[in-house]
Amino acid sequence: MQSVNLYHGVLLPKPEKFPSWYLAVVLLLGVVGSAVWMFSSWQKHNDVQIQADSLKHTESQIAHTISLMKEQIPTAEQEAQLRAVILRLQKQYQDSQAITELVNYLESHAAADFSGILEDFSTLTDDDFWFTRIQVNQNGLELSGKTYHSAKIAKMVSQLQLLPHTKQAKFGQLTIERDGAGATAVNNSAASFHLSPLQFEVNHDNQ
Repeated sequence: MQSVNLYHGVLLPKPEKFPSWYLAVVLLLGVVGSAVWMFSSWQKHNDVQIQADSLKHTESQIAHTISLMKEQIPTAEQEAQLRAVILRLQKQYQDSQAITELVNYLESHAAADFSGILEDFSTLTDDDFWFTRIQVNQNGLELSGKTYHSAKIAKMVSQLQLLPHTKQAKFGQLTIERDGAGATAVNNSAASFHLSPLQFEVNHDNQ
């Protein structure tokens, strides 16, 4: 069979075949590049995941802290109870301060006051009564003694309320008891008397 070339132009040279090793290198480079890209993408995804987990943990801690702070905020009823406790403690503190000041005052003035009271008693020269006990306490002046005439006790109280150091004495109860079982004021038997200040109860068993 005879072939006739009817194309009068210049024929292009046949392309050269690439060597097989070149293709292998290109494929290897492609595989390595893909692996590097995949590793980089995985690394970025892992970093993002770590940051996301850290943010979630931080959010959880913040939420827990907020919850604890809300629990510490007192309700209206608790706040009212706390205010009542504070007011009661303040009242107790004020009372304690007042008592302390009173005790300090009494300690500093007790000797001088008692000396003045004795001075007032020394002006009572009536022989119809005498004192066996004189006591000054927080309630006032308490007196015990003997008398031959019960009526003299009222006169003595009136005299004490006119003297400078005993004029503030307020007596709330007078008890008079005869020493003898059948003794009367007629036979001049001595009677025991006890004058107690206001808000002071007499213990008859101790007389």
